[in-house]
Amino acid sequence: MEMLFIRRREGLTGGHLKVRDYIEHTHASGLYRPVLYLSGEPDPALHDADLFDRLPCRRSPRLRPAETYFVAGDDWRQLDDAGLDPAGCHVINLVQGFRHLTPGSFLRACLSRPATRICVSNALADAIRPLANGPVHVAPTAIARPPMPARAGGSTDVFIAGLKDPPLARAIAAALGDTVHVDVATAAIPRGEYLARIAQAHVAVLLPLPREGFFLPPLEAMHLGVAAVTCDCLGGRDHCIDGMNCLVVQRDPAALASAARRLLADPVLRSALRAGGAATVACRSLARERDHYRHILQTLAPPWQCPSRPV
Repeated sequence: MEMLFIRRREGLTGGHLKVRDYIEHTHASGLYRPVLYLSGEPDPALHDADLFDRLPCRRSPRLRPAETYFVAGDDWRQLDDAGLDPAGCHVINLVQGFRHLTPGSFLRACLSRPATRICVSNALADAIRPLANGPVHVAPTAIARPPMPARAGGSTDVFIAGLKDPPLARAIAAALGDTVHVDVATAAIPRGEYLARIAQAHVAVLLPLPREGFFLPPLEAMHLGVAAVTCDCLGGRDHCIDGMNCLVVQRDPAALASAARRLLADPVLRSALRAGGAATVACRSLARERDHYRHILQTLAPPWQCPSRPV
């Protein structure tokens, strides 16, 4: 049986990375054949033109009826625009953000559509479950591809990932002062460069939005063996444990800078957090995520006939 994946290709997002992983998971399951429909063009400035290349799936040149659909985020809108109604078919809906709860929004309305939903964190699953039409699962969300660069040995004191809050990132850098070698990223950069810059640092300060569905950068830092400082966010509570695998402090430049200085001055604490991070990453492998997803697929009844009807 085929499962049709739908994506707009512009830019590079964490959502794109996880959809890519689920295409590979679907192929590995042996239960469905993934087919990918892509629209839009990649952003060449981000060097992500090959993000969906070399995947174990067939490409579809047009959006067409399928036996089973995999949708995430605004992918529902593409089905509507094509006049396809997946009612009566199986739909896997990967839910990755709290914007699904915005009153009056398109995504909130989509929660009423029948689907088997996979949420990237427990907080997100708890929030959407009262509104969702169909079962809601939580995935042990894992590190997204591509493979990480090698640890570079700490040529930078502190790397600050400030794409989602540039003013806060710059304020933290100012609070750290001229005696600390700081690398600040406040604009989108190619993923490989982003990971390499984390790998070069002794400490990574990672700034989520307060209502993240899941915050991937701490897992990336843990995988790279870099001690992380972050703020509390709803989608980080499953895997960011203060004092065990990272430091979680209030969303304040002085507090975040102080935590980074503490780690720079305490190699024993840095080592302990790296060990805790390694244990966390081991529990959140792509293999475990894949096994969890295969179990979900096994619960679906075979869709022997799934005609898609015009909306």
